[in-house]
Parts: sequence; C-alpha cells; structure tokens
Amino acid sequence: MISDITLILIFTFLISLVNSIREIPDSTEYPPLSGGIVENAGNGWNNAYYILLIIQLILIILLTISGIKTGMNYKRTE
Repeated sequence: MISDITLILIFTFLISLVNSIREIPDSTEYPPLSGGIVENAGNGWNNAYYILLIIQLILIILLTISGIKTGMNYKRTE
C-alpha cells in the first residue's frame, strides 16, 4: 500500500509536469504574428497526459481494493 501511494504521488507530479508542457488543441496565438489565425492541432504530450491519468486512476482503484481487503481481514482477526 505504501508503494502504491508513492506511485500515485509520482504520477501526480508527472501529470502536472506534462500538463504544463502540452499544448491545448485549437488554441489561437494572440495577436497572430503572421496576420492570420494560427491553430495548433495538439501534440504527443496530450497522449502522454491521458495515459498517465489512466495509470493513476488504475493505481487509485487498486489502492481502494487493497484497503477494503485489508479492512475485511483485520476485522476477522479480532
């Protein structure tokens, strides 16, 4: 459980780092340097952001399940 909590904290840091790097799709640069509208189609950091988010959600679910199982086993020994 301790390693799971540590991994969740590490992934939280990585998600915030990737979130600061990634570009928001369909954003415009204001004022446009070329006189026209500049649109960004996104980049690979968006995919990394969502993958890290999914991994973190899986770790939270595993932590919840292991906490429930530990609680059930703890009550049985009393």
